[in-house]
Amino acid sequence: MLNKTYKFRMYPNKNQERLLWKTLISCKNIYNESLALCNEVWEECGVSISRNDLQYYFKNTNEHLHSQVKQDPTNRLMKSLKRFFDRKTIRRKANSSIWRSCIER
Repeated sequence: MLNKTYKFRMYPNKNQERLLWKTLISCKNIYNESLALCNEVWEECGVSISRNDLQYYFKNTNEHLHSQVKQDPTNRLMKSLKRFFDRKTIRRKANSSIWRSCIER
């Protein structure tokens, strides 16, 4: 099966452009607030927040955004945090095995 890709150029009018910027800024703020909230809860309690908790936290904010648009920044944040910590544990395991082999010699 052949996958095709199409590129489209957008030419928004002033009102649409303003709405697009408003949406992008809102998503940026949701992402940054989610990251700050995750860090704060981790430092205070030593517990991580789930994606569902973050999405519930932002449920009634930014009424002009569709619900899926509000959920996307938290989904991206959780994926990036998962990848970061997975890489960190892999490095830790690799480094510990390197040091173990040096000590055993």
